[in-house]
Amino acid sequence: MTGQLVVADGIATVVGEELPSSFITIVDQMLHGLSSDAQELLQAASVFGRPFSVEGVAQLLEVRPATLLKQIREATAARVLVPHGDELRFVHDLVRLAVYGTLNGAVATMLHRLAAAVARAEGRSPVEVAEHLLKTGRSGSREAVTILHESALEVAPAAPSTAADLIVHALDVLGEHDAGRTPLVADAVGLLASAGRLEKAHDLGEAALRGGLDARTEAMLLLGLAEAFKHAGQNRTAVEYADRALANPDVPETVRAKLYAIRAHARFYSDDLAGADTDGEAATATGIAAGECAASVFGLTARSLVAHAQGRLDDAHAHAERATGIADRVRGDAAHRHPRIWLGSAQAALDRLDEAEETYRRGRKESERLGTAWSTPLWHYYQAGVHAARGHLDEAAAEAEAGVAVALNLTAYALAVPLLGTLTRIAVQQGDLPQAQAHLAHMHRRTATGITAAPEDVVWAEAVLQEAIAGPDAALGTLARMYDALPERPVLIAQDPAAAAQLVHIAARAGDTDRARLAVAAARGLAERNPGVISLAAAADHAEGVLTGDPWMLRGAVERFRRTPRRLALAAALEDAALGAEDTEQGRAWAAEAIAIVTDCRAERARRRLEFSLGGPKAPAEAPVFRAGSPLQQLTPAERGVALLVADGLTNRQVASSLHLSRHTVDSHLRKIFAKLDIRGRVELANLVMRDRLNPEDRLNT
Repeated sequence: MTGQLVVADGIATVVGEELPSSFITIVDQMLHGLSSDAQELLQAASVFGRPFSVEGVAQLLEVRPATLLKQIREATAARVLVPHGDELRFVHDLVRLAVYGTLNGAVATMLHRLAAAVARAEGRSPVEVAEHLLKTGRSGSREAVTILHESALEVAPAAPSTAADLIVHALDVLGEHDAGRTPLVADAVGLLASAGRLEKAHDLGEAALRGGLDARTEAMLLLGLAEAFKHAGQNRTAVEYADRALANPDVPETVRAKLYAIRAHARFYSDDLAGADTDGEAATATGIAAGECAASVFGLTARSLVAHAQGRLDDAHAHAERATGIADRVRGDAAHRHPRIWLGSAQAALDRLDEAEETYRRGRKESERLGTAWSTPLWHYYQAGVHAARGHLDEAAAEAEAGVAVALNLTAYALAVPLLGTLTRIAVQQGDLPQAQAHLAHMHRRTATGITAAPEDVVWAEAVLQEAIAGPDAALGTLARMYDALPERPVLIAQDPAAAAQLVHIAARAGDTDRARLAVAAARGLAERNPGVISLAAAADHAEGVLTGDPWMLRGAVERFRRTPRRLALAAALEDAALGAEDTEQGRAWAAEAIAIVTDCRAERARRRLEFSLGGPKAPAEAPVFRAGSPLQQLTPAERGVALLVADGLTNRQVASSLHLSRHTVDSHLRKIFAKLDIRGRVELANLVMRDRLNPEDRLNT
């Protein structure tokens, strides 16, 4: 210990807030040994507070960099400055602080304003720019707040936590009683919620509301709170905030339209379909009248969700198509609502899977162009649904895993919940029950925080796993309310027509014939409301055939599913038709076909069940791609495709383009490949593929 300095492990730090006078004296003596030009250079450089470039300090001194070479050599020879890569720094920050202390107030203010401009030109963080501006007086503080606020909004889509830090910093600069604080709070609430800091968002918003605000400001703040809690999956709280705002008759119509739209979506996920549709209609009409097109688009997507849930699939498509048309026409905030998410969902429900995938591809590209990262987990969720409908389970799992990773990175935990439900169901289909349990446990941890999601994502996933582990009685207990709601909410069957027969199986095996009949009636009603959707007619025939044991009904289901792209739904119908077949040979043929489909889809649980119960022939093995005993043989077909392209030298972006996947999905596949093969990177993978890959002639002879 030496006075106010503590030296530990060769590093000096200051005790207290001021440098000791003896240290300042030593540094002052060092400076007096330098020329006045060198002293001026050091004083200017001291305002940076970090390593600096020659060009940067030249801008502060308003001279050409080359004119500073003599002073720099002098300062480095005196060991006041030392090299730091391509930049320079003070030998110790205490020396910098001592030099900084020699500046008078006016000079320091001028240098900090110039340093803010340099930092901005060099692309330094907005916090650094703001810190300089804060030292230039009141006008600088205002400018600092503006920079922090604008920067927060700019980085929010990709880095919500950083955005929250920036806007909290801006609020700290303003202080609690500044007149400009309240408008900033509305944005801060949303950014804090996006970063998962709900308690801070709630406390900040409520404190501002207690301060007494005019109608517009209060409405904007309540809108911010409603949006924040909707984003966080706290939908009932979002509805309460929207209710409070809409109760004020003086709310501007533009704000009212936004409130209706937010409340429509929050009501949907609170299981209030009628209220959601009413609010969606109000948001659409009010938004159009007030010129608030983004609210109209969001209101229409809420109506699409409701129509989809109620089984009015043409209406779901029409609402989403209209929303997309508006967004494409007016662009701006309306385009940021990404109505193609819901348009693709409606197309998929109508069996138009190719159109849905094209819609998602176009929407994803637009999202990347606009920088709206919030939508990324949703694209993954819906694309995973299309893959699963086609029976591409590996691709579906990789897509969903990529979506979870993005959602967690964005702290968008509400968007992770349906993806985890998807992963739970896929893991059950693939016969990996421990993995399914892990996904379900993760989902439960998220919903335990108050996040609400559609029962088709949460309850159905839990019941599917329960049926696999504990049998139909346990699953029926979990599903009781879903069965009872099926007549008004048949969306589970609309999303996955194979679920109709599965619901009948669970209820019938648990001895609840009434609920089995309810599932059949819901499937039949859904098919009748949507006569152009073949998979729904097939689902109704399949469900009724399972309940009644009618072989002709099951045969009809098989023939109808053949005309759709839903391979696993066809396999399930083939399985039940084979079990009830009166013609033994026909039964064996159906069983063989079902086993071939589930084997190709890697639906391991169905394959085991089929081979056990029907004794059908095992599907022929694929011709091997790698030599016998190669660790590469443990890769799934989807992983194998990625591995081969990577080994051929393609980048992740090129692999994604070639296989029509997202880059996040390719990343997910590669993480699994590296883990399975216990390797660290692409070079090791390429070497392994080169060593073990069979040439075409060897594959034919294997």
